[in-house]
Amino acid sequence: MIGRSQLVGRPLALMMVERNATVTIIHSKTRNPWEISREADVVVAAVGHANLVQSHWIKPGATV
Repeated sequence: MIGRSQLVGRPLALMMVERNATVTIIHSKTRNPWEISREADVVVAAVGHANLVQSHWIKPGATV
């Protein structure tokens, strides 16, 4: 999960956890977010900035 806003990021992460998903939250203070996101099979971008997530942040075959 990229983003931890009260409106989308955090509630969506909690919903996913309630359904037994393993969730890692990346936010503005996360160091090297691209290294973390490249480990994910599914990446949810819940941020208010266009083009924040670049292609090198996503591993081949991952779902965005």
